[in-house]
Amino acid sequence: MLHNIYQESELKTNEIGKRIKAARKAAHLSQSELAQRLNKTMRTVQKYESGEIEPSIGMITSIANILNTSPEKLMGYQDADAEMGSLSDFISVLYRLNKKENIRFEIDVQRTPHSKEWSCSIKFKGNDPMANANNPLCLFLEDFQDMRQKLEASYIDYEVFNQWIKRAQAYSEDVKL
Repeated sequence: MLHNIYQESELKTNEIGKRIKAARKAAHLSQSELAQRLNKTMRTVQKYESGEIEPSIGMITSIANILNTSPEKLMGYQDADAEMGSLSDFISVLYRLNKKENIRFEIDVQRTPHSKEWSCSIKFKGNDPMANANNPLCLFLEDFQDMRQKLEASYIDYEVFNQWIKRAQAYSEDVKL
């Protein structure tokens, strides 16, 4: 099992390296030019691109800025909006979540005559001992609610909100569901 985890991590690092190399070439920069702008050695850039070492999230952000791309693209994230075109897509996401072992949720339905309004909610218990991914999920949802309220109150704009989402995605990459 440990061998598989190592291979999976190595594969991910190789893929990030390939995307860095492709973005560098698209930006018409040599490895030495990128290294100079990053204040790194050319050998370090070579190691990033070959997958020998994985750059930190901060370094990926710096590389992305220099290469005029996004950290998410270098890390291989896809645009989540493309997946949610219909209710069927949402049902699919809910079904996939339901199959995960490290996450559990409840669905609460409120309807007349027991409630004044008709509402449904998905509830994740952050302290559920049988679902270790619930805690970081609840922490994220708490932050998401705060950021969305700031967006709706015009304290922040969509660009700031989207940047926050992308950083949250990058920092949550290692939390397995």
